[in-house]
Amino acid sequence: KVMKFLRIAWERELPQHLRQLQDYSDDIVKDIVSKVATGEDNSFVGLFVKDEEGKKMREQDPHGFKLYMRDMVLNFLIAGRDTTAQNL
Repeated sequence: KVMKFLRIAWERELPQHLRQLQDYSDDIVKDIVSKVATGEDNSFVGLFVKDEEGKKMREQDPHGFKLYMRDMVLNFLIAGRDTTAQNL
């Protein structure tokens, strides 16, 4: 907590790195939603957008839907990275 308070070492750069991850995953979510709208998407994450619950959540709580999808994209990116590293 002291490092975070004083913004020492990696604590200084952490917010910037987290922002980059959020921006990158937000772009992916926007791309997936636009592809689903035009019928071009056939990705696994796109299935959650096409699902009835996903549509309902998108209509009722657009901000919550965006966060949900962003977290899901990050989860898939991290899981893919971990499994790839293990296979190498």
